[in-house]
Amino acid sequence: LNKDGSGGDLLLLSGHGPAVGGNVQVRSGNGAAGTGGDIILGSLASVFVEAGSSLDGTSVGTISIKGASHESSGAGGNIVIESGASSSSTGGALMLAGGGSNTGPSGPISILTADTSDVSGSIKISTGNSAAESTGSISLTVGSSQAVVGQQGGSVSLAAGPGPSGGSVIVAAGSGINGDGGAVSIAGVSGVTLATSRQSESSSGDISIVSGASQLSTGSVTIGSGDASTSTAGNVVIRAGLSLSAQGAGVSINAGSSAMKGGDLSLTGGSGSIGGDVRISSGSGDDHMAGAIRMTGGEMGSTITLDDSVSIHGGAAGGSVLIDRGNLVLESASGSSIVIGNSLGADPSGSLKLFTGNASTGSAGDILLSIGASPVTGGETGGMISLIAGV
Repeated sequence: LNKDGSGGDLLLLSGHGPAVGGNVQVRSGNGAAGTGGDIILGSLASVFVEAGSSLDGTSVGTISIKGASHESSGAGGNIVIESGASSSSTGGALMLAGGGSNTGPSGPISILTADTSDVSGSIKISTGNSAAESTGSISLTVGSSQAVVGQQGGSVSLAAGPGPSGGSVIVAAGSGINGDGGAVSIAGVSGVTLATSRQSESSSGDISIVSGASQLSTGSVTIGSGDASTSTAGNVVIRAGLSLSAQGAGVSINAGSSAMKGGDLSLTGGSGSIGGDVRISSGSGDDHMAGAIRMTGGEMGSTITLDDSVSIHGGAAGGSVLIDRGNLVLESASGSSIVIGNSLGADPSGSLKLFTGNASTGSAGDILLSIGASPVTGGETGGMISLIAGV
């Protein structure tokens, strides 16, 4: 007992040497038929374990904590590092930190399992369960760079292992027992890329963005760019990959099926002082064989309706507009006109043909040109049919 009331110190010190200092070994005994003895370092204050350095400062010691190895078929010894518990306050924290440096990089931290000829060990990072409150979070955060220019903040990489079948990376939000489940948010500053890796000798992987199945209503999938207050908002581009030696990939947009009414498919241009256009174009061909555009209604007498201002044009090289099967009804609203013609200024101009098809059996179809009637009491005249030849 010291004069100031503190307990006496215990110092275990090895001797200094002109080259290498002496070691200090604290070792428990082996057990002939059971486990070996324990070594307990305990204090009501703090416990410090610190390696020494050389007198000239050229080298420093290392602290190694290693579980016992088993010479036969038994399991190796475990290492448990656990902070202190508390009955009424916050438990102790556990911090692993690499050493700092005044002029060089700070020390790294590596957490890994050993190599083996069998299945290698797993690494599990998990927070504890809570009986009455929210559970703890897990944060992976890299430091910021205070450099003015030329440097960047650290990156975070999640990579599964390669093999005959590559490993998977699964990012899953928690399920809700009495409410909504958690969300997964991926936010980039300069951009976000969702891509499968390139494969030189096999097909690249698929990307699926789907909402989960449910006995009630399923979630929606929204792909959109952000709003812009002072400039143009970003575009949304859905593009299939090109092929150098085979047919290009297709793009399919399908509304959902149902035992009742199927889902609708809407393509709508943006509204504004001048509304945005909706353009549907087929691909061009090097051999003057451009792709076709087909609008097909379902079975059982469905109708294709083109409302308001709609223009249908064949290709620049004289493509055709074909309406096959069913009836063609051109109906204008009150006060509007229906115009059928070829392009103005063409050299030479195209022809306009109106004919019915031949009939293999039965009567051929008719051509009926009919003018609407005017009210008898209004004094207006009926409409005219004019056929004018060119000059």
